[in-house]
Amino acid sequence: MSDIPANAATTATLGFDRAVSGRLDYSGDRDWFRIDVAAGDWVKVTQRAAGSDPLEDSMIRVYDADGRLITADDELNTSTSNTDGAVTFGGGAGGTYFIEAASYRNYYSGDYKLSADLVNAPSGNPVEALDSGTQRSDSNITVHFVTGGQRAKFGYLTGDTQDDIRSEGWSSYEKSRFMSALDTITAVTNLTFTQTTDKNADFQVVLDTNELNNSGLLGYFYLPSGTRASVGVFNGNGLGWDDYAGGGLEAGGLGFSTIVHEVLHGLGLTHPHDSDAAIPGVDTPFRDLGANGLNQGIFTAMTYNSGYADQPTYSNRSGYESGPMALDIAALQDLYGANTSTATGNNTYVLPDLGDTYRWQAIWDAGGNDTMRYDGARDSIIDLRAASLTYDIGGGGFVSHAGGITGGFTIANGVTIENAVGGIGDDRLIGNSAANTLSGGAGDDDLRGGAGNDTLNGGADNDRLSGGTGRDTIDAGSGNDVASGGAQDDLIIGGAGNDQLTGNSGDDVISAASGANTILGRGGADRLTGGTGQDRIEGGSGADVIDGQGADDTVIGGRGDDTIDGGDGDDVIKGGMGADLLIGGLGADRFVFDFVTDSAPNSALRDAISDFAQGQDKIDLSAIDADRSAVGDQLFVFVGTDAFDAAGQLRLDEQAGDTIVQLDRDGDGFADMEVLITGITGLTSEDFIL
Repeated sequence: MSDIPANAATTATLGFDRAVSGRLDYSGDRDWFRIDVAAGDWVKVTQRAAGSDPLEDSMIRVYDADGRLITADDELNTSTSNTDGAVTFGGGAGGTYFIEAASYRNYYSGDYKLSADLVNAPSGNPVEALDSGTQRSDSNITVHFVTGGQRAKFGYLTGDTQDDIRSEGWSSYEKSRFMSALDTITAVTNLTFTQTTDKNADFQVVLDTNELNNSGLLGYFYLPSGTRASVGVFNGNGLGWDDYAGGGLEAGGLGFSTIVHEVLHGLGLTHPHDSDAAIPGVDTPFRDLGANGLNQGIFTAMTYNSGYADQPTYSNRSGYESGPMALDIAALQDLYGANTSTATGNNTYVLPDLGDTYRWQAIWDAGGNDTMRYDGARDSIIDLRAASLTYDIGGGGFVSHAGGITGGFTIANGVTIENAVGGIGDDRLIGNSAANTLSGGAGDDDLRGGAGNDTLNGGADNDRLSGGTGRDTIDAGSGNDVASGGAQDDLIIGGAGNDQLTGNSGDDVISAASGANTILGRGGADRLTGGTGQDRIEGGSGADVIDGQGADDTVIGGRGDDTIDGGDGDDVIKGGMGADLLIGGLGADRFVFDFVTDSAPNSALRDAISDFAQGQDKIDLSAIDADRSAVGDQLFVFVGTDAFDAAGQLRLDEQAGDTIVQLDRDGDGFADMEVLITGITGLTSEDFIL
């Protein structure tokens, strides 16, 4: 078997009718399979060890058509060995996805079998998976840092109910970092936290450095029920717990995210892998991202899969959640209400770049006109869509980050960020349902407005711009750009370069600049204007107004009653169907008629050419078969002003200084097609291409 590529160029496919067999030929080998999923469908893909050399440890991933990781898993369940894996994804608009068959950490080679099955959509929502059914009764929570030498009973840890855990005490720095973590909760809820020396405080937190001997046991906090509801324990020797500035207790570090995680337990949140309420598709706590990848840190701080699986971190000091994430925020606000005074101004959220502090943050922003931007040179994704809180893709939010950087943003449910600004790399900017302004800047950018009346600015280089469903303004900028509107009335402006500008539905206004451009009006009554280069302009189904402007253009009307002006240059002008007004402008123009239906034999339905320059312009009828009854493609015979007396003739009807060009294809003596040439008589056969 030839090796299957690990990218979107793969020709290998996975369907629902049969399993496929494959082989990872070497350590690091990965195979991609394309699968097409209908809108609303949910899919479970299973990878099993198979064959004479079975793959030792499967790792399966799902990517969308843009190459963004959706979900991943390396263990099918907990009752068998970990040679198999399964992932669940789907819902939403459907489309093309790519399944990656691989091994854990790309260590192994061997044979595997891959299968896909349609499954029922998950019930409920992922926020419910975090609800323990308990909550604190008060919103003003006091916090006591248990001093050194004091003890609290924790039989949960040792199995000995008489054992105690002694607190070694907290440094000023550790206390300040703990309170900073609590501030991230206050920012999104109606909870407040106040430090106190009262030993009967609502939260009593212990820091241990010599009894929790497992550095991987970072801490725990009891739920808000029972006799230990107020108590939390943290491992001062745990991974990421650094008692100095710049370490893991800074926002984005493992120690900081541990505080957030454990305190959220104390407020009533549970793990997304716990019990029957777990996120669907989650079989094990680690490396199993569940339905559409919702069991990872960028969506909930309550997971054991910290950070973003598509951008893994290799440091305990950065790349972790820096507060409650979108699913956590929703769960907390269900319990304690939302803080509607946070970030009410015009705020700017800047994606981290090389040298910055890396952290993942779910944006809670209560108002204003806000911007997310990236100022660096890497390829970035800025996605302004908020978390939907469903099991569909985007239920926990959409990730915005720069390539290779283990930090960035998601946006919490109910938050609107209006604007996005890219850097000088190849950026992808995605709008939401608001009136967004998306600015790509330099680089080959991909701008997608979505719903709402958006403004898209491509900037320099070769961009792709799609307005979406609103009434959009699109400025492609310089470079060879591809820009398209949507269902509403859009304004699309090209720039320097060879652009393709498409209006789609709606009454669009489209103009090009320099370069050899293609302008497509499609539906609606459009106003299409070429630039200074050799453009191709096509109207579409509406009554369009088209101006070729400079250079030698090809201008085509479409099906409506169009007004077409070729402008300067030697233009090719096709009115198409409908009663069109054709203006050649300067230059030697060619008026082309491909079908007799392009200009009907009726004063209200025929085309009119208003500025025909005899001896310079031509009327091209060569595509029309003059006599359908004869074998082959026949040419028209020019008979001047004489009457028709046979099939395949072209005659002139001169009236009041105008000329009506008439064609008879069937020999019945009546015109099958007419074209009005205004302001001129005395045409000859030299004025036609027959």
